[in-house]
Amino acid sequence: MATINNTNGQLEFKTGSRTEFYQFPKLSNLTWLRENSNEYYILMTYEDDYFVRIPLSQLTNQPTWTNDVVGSEQAIKDISTWIGSSVTVSGLATEATLQNVDLKLASLVRTPALIRATGSGTIASAVYDFSVSNVGSANGTVLGQTIKPGETLNFGAGALNNYYAASTITYNGTGTELVIIYNA
Repeated sequence: MATINNTNGQLEFKTGSRTEFYQFPKLSNLTWLRENSNEYYILMTYEDDYFVRIPLSQLTNQPTWTNDVVGSEQAIKDISTWIGSSVTVSGLATEATLQNVDLKLASLVRTPALIRATGSGTIASAVYDFSVSNVGSANGTVLGQTIKPGETLNFGAGALNNYYAASTITYNGTGTELVIIYNA
């Protein structure tokens, strides 16, 4: 004989000394079937095309799961209830989360700016992307690193609406000329 239970959010099926567990989240289909011998079965199909057949006539701990249409329907309803109470749906977006995502994906107006630097300074605003080109004849620096004559460096914050914090972009064009373009 066999028993079937909802244990730790899984279907526990015991036959003799053997215990099997089946995960609810991977279950793709739950139904019952009747064979020509009038034997009724619970049939569970899983996402990876694995299926489980449990004969109702062998179950001893579910008295309402009788070996007929009524018992089969009751078994399916009970297992469905177990699934509903055991499978936790988490991580679903709330309306506030979706509005926040929409806001982050919305097009925004950026203000382009250009600096011709022959001295040192800092960009005071938040910057979404920037380029620095050394158009002079001596070395300059950007972010504390050397930029040689003729070099151009491009920086992007990496994704939509990401930015570099205000006052973090420093430059020094003393003795040369740096052309800095950026979007604020």
